[in-house]
Amino acid sequence: MSSTRIASIAARMDTLYEFDREPVSLDKLQSGSKFAGLFAGEHVAATEFVIGAFFVLHGVTAKDLLLGLAVGNLLAVLSWTFVCAPIAVRTRLTLYWYLRRIAGPGVTWIYNIASAVLFFILAGP
Repeated sequence: MSSTRIASIAARMDTLYEFDREPVSLDKLQSGSKFAGLFAGEHVAATEFVIGAFFVLHGVTAKDLLLGLAVGNLLAVLSWTFVCAPIAVRTRLTLYWYLRRIAGPGVTWIYNIASAVLFFILAGP
């Protein structure tokens, strides 16, 4: 797909109103503990249990699995808390729109295609 065509599609999409393009207002910001709890809860309840079951099928002990889940989730929460959250608070935009602002509509189009392929793969099993 040519860059002119991508720019044309992006321009048509830009005419739609999307609330996620606007910075989050200060009265909607939450505390750090709510952020950490939400992020940890999302990850503990999702992918890790699927990956954990896969490892158990291949001979990992329950102790190693639980320790790995605990360490992995702790590292995920800390990396988001100390790397991603400061950027998010400073820009107050979603990752998608921040990426678009930095790299343009072509890169976000590629990002969408890559995300769709990954979701197809994850939904397959």
